[in-house]
Amino acid sequence: MIIRIPRRFFDDHLDRDLPTPIPVRESARHVWLDSEDGDLGELLNDANYYSHDVDAAPPGVVLSARATVRAVRECYGLEDPPTGERAGLPVTAAEMAEDVANELGAYRGPLRTRV
Repeated sequence: MIIRIPRRFFDDHLDRDLPTPIPVRESARHVWLDSEDGDLGELLNDANYYSHDVDAAPPGVVLSARATVRAVRECYGLEDPPTGERAGLPVTAAEMAEDVANELGAYRGPLRTRV
């Protein structure tokens, strides 16, 4: 499957020399990635970190990271509750991204913390 994600977060991730999936297609605003790319888990883990830590990056990168997590969830058909609740329990962006990463088999432990 092909996943369309925002270019802003993808470029930020790439600029930090982190393992990055190879784009299948690119435009000025989006990048399309193969859902089977081995580096997708690293990108998702990074998107998860930035999606909930609003002080870690400029607001545009944070919003783009959230959209990246959402795009991967939609690609795999994982429910993204609009209310922010799952079975009465709060759902954070971190929990949603961790669920996706677990589904991909790519989760690499607890989220990174700022040093």
